[in-house]
Amino acid sequence: LQINNATYGSDVVVACDSYTWTDGNTYTSSTNTATDTLVNANGCDSIVTLNLTINHSTSLTVFVEGCGPSYYIIMGDPTNNFFATSDTIVYDSLLTVNGCDSIVVLDITIHDSYSATDSIVACGNSYTWIDGNTYTSNNNSATYSSSTINGCDSIVTLNLTLIDIDTTYMAGGPYELISNQPNATYQWLDCNNGFAPIPGFTNQTLDGYAGNVCVEITYNGCIDTSACMTVSAGSVAESNPFASVSIYPNPSEGPFTIELNDLTTVDMKLVDITGKSIFSAKGISDSKYVMDAEIPAGVYFLTIKVDAQTRTFRVIKK
Repeated sequence: LQINNATYGSDVVVACDSYTWTDGNTYTSSTNTATDTLVNANGCDSIVTLNLTINHSTSLTVFVEGCGPSYYIIMGDPTNNFFATSDTIVYDSLLTVNGCDSIVVLDITIHDSYSATDSIVACGNSYTWIDGNTYTSNNNSATYSSSTINGCDSIVTLNLTLIDIDTTYMAGGPYELISNQPNATYQWLDCNNGFAPIPGFTNQTLDGYAGNVCVEITYNGCIDTSACMTVSAGSVAESNPFASVSIYPNPSEGPFTIELNDLTTVDMKLVDITGKSIFSAKGISDSKYVMDAEIPAGVYFLTIKVDAQTRTFRVIKK
């Protein structure tokens, strides 16, 4: 008699997430109780007990926000680093300490930076911008930086145009006032009558009107009013020999033409805004005189003298 014994064994297995054993079953959790009966070499039972350890894969979603136009993403594997230029989802596979997959999901949102130009036309000789600075001349280079609601750069560039109206004027004689602001719309006002408009007096020059007056000037969409001044009544033709004098072009990029018409024996003197003499001529009898002084761009004052009377004209060289 030969007795053959059954055999017993243990199948030790470590797997990720799931494992299909010899019994045909798929296991998704660790176990040490499952058995399978086989036949050993002697034809007797061979009882195998499964000792299974299941290690699970892991996954992690990371939400990332960046400022455009691109955002550099650093992955675990340097070869996977890349620039994101729009909203996207990126997957990267690593290994856990147990050797199973570790899936990292990057949910990337790219926010736009913001840039704009703040175009401003301001009346007056100064303007205080959002940066807290007061600008006294035209400017197209100042910038102001802040953050958008998403924390990205917001850059605004200033494009400032100042409309500064010249509210001064010259007295052409006791009967005449001349606004120093050219190429504007004028309305002379009665300062003693609640600044009521004086009907018919809408020229740059006020003549033939007696009273305490000022001028309301409209220029490039801006409005300003001069100080009041008292003028006497009189006839321009009788009291003002300069009524027919004209200077053109004014402003000028070259020579100025001075129409003297019937004036004779005329003296002229040109000075700059500091009072420095630039040009002078005496005894002019021509009805038209061309002043071709080579002067830099700026504001000048031309005084014309006839007999004992004088009149000063404001001229601008571009």
